Amino acid sequence: MKPYAFGVDAGGPAIQIGLFQTTGHLVEKWTIPTRIEDHGSNILPDIVASIREKVEQRSLSWDCIEGVGMGVPGPVTEDGTVLRCVNLGWDVFNIPQKVQELEPRIEKLRVANDVNAATLGEMWQGGAQWNGSAVMVTLGPGIGSGIVVNNRIFEGCSGAAGEIGHMCVNPQETRRCTCGNYGCLEQYCSTSGLIQSAKALLEQHPGDPSLLGQAEELTPAVIFQAARQRDLLAPGRAGPALASSWARLWRRWPASSNPQVIVIGGELSSGGEVLLKPIEDYFRKYAFHVFRNTEFVLAELGDEAGMYGSARMLFDEVKLEEEEEILEFFSRRPRAAAFFLYFKKDSRSQKLGRNRFYPPKDLTGRVNEQAAGVGEVLLPFFVDHAQLPHGPRSLPPKDRGRCPGDGSRSGRGCR
Repeated sequence: MKPYAFGVDAGGPAIQIGLFQTTGHLVEKWTIPTRIEDHGSNILPDIVASIREKVEQRSLSWDCIEGVGMGVPGPVTEDGTVLRCVNLGWDVFNIPQKVQELEPRIEKLRVANDVNAATLGEMWQGGAQWNGSAVMVTLGPGIGSGIVVNNRIFEGCSGAAGEIGHMCVNPQETRRCTCGNYGCLEQYCSTSGLIQSAKALLEQHPGDPSLLGQAEELTPAVIFQAARQRDLLAPGRAGPALASSWARLWRRWPASSNPQVIVIGGELSSGGEVLLKPIEDYFRKYAFHVFRNTEFVLAELGDEAGMYGSARMLFDEVKLEEEEEILEFFSRRPRAAAFFLYFKKDSRSQKLGRNRFYPPKDLTGRVNEQAAGVGEVLLPFFVDHAQLPHGPRSLPPKDRGRCPGDGSRSGRGCR
């Protein structure tokens, strides 16, 4: 495996580019302007030129570059064809083919929708670590969603899986959405939707004392701050109003992906628990019973998630040098395999805990069915050998002190 890779996020107001070591370490990050004039014809040349300049600046050989991963704000098919990016002015074309024309030395290019890439980034090094399947919803000026199943992006047949912003959650709505329809999720759960809901509440309750009414300008930060201070309007009505719209959507949607974790990101995720708790409460109340234990987390990588996930896409086809040893180790130790599937790393405390517990019947069936190659079940959870849980607590009592690499006993676990 080559030691370096580039991750590119072209989904924001500026293009973010990161140089990564393929161990996952971010070496350097920088931004370049998004030049959308002339139907975005300068965007890919600018990205390629910036990468070329960085390779020369750091005296790297192109033979050391695994490739380039890229997230773009639009539907993308499996072969990297973008099916229009309105925000960038792009029509339908194949991105890898265009990049190859600009720089033949880029041997591998992977492209995905920017929210899908961000979901993968959060699973790699963010709030959803140590999960094999996740859904991420970004709440901001618009609403996007990414779906990752078994550590692979789920794109759908036309690259548009997860486009939920304009799904109808309120057929009785009389206000028209920007898309022309009525009752879309974005009307309630986007930045403008949250502000509009707060304004409507102020108009409906003019006599109620509220911090919202004292603000010079209503912004998400003002609304969330009022909610934290237990404002009579913000926490009692605005929060649940947003959450109930989300819940109405989720009663229909989760069966299509059934994720282990739901990640809330985007501008509105700055609301923290004020935003997360009502969403989670409504979900547990209205969702189909088998989905109610789904974990909710806040995104941790911020606007860098897409850049991280874009780089991570390049590693799906890479075989770990230690893979055969790891496979052999777990195939001979199903109890160790069971332990890793029962207990996954808590990304907040960085300790192993019981907060992510799989039902024994699911676990037992999974391990028994694939006892001979149980490592194949486990490897998707571990991007590289450095992410394997090390130390005595990482193994059941019988296997404590054994190193997953060679099975030897050190007395203090594998370091």
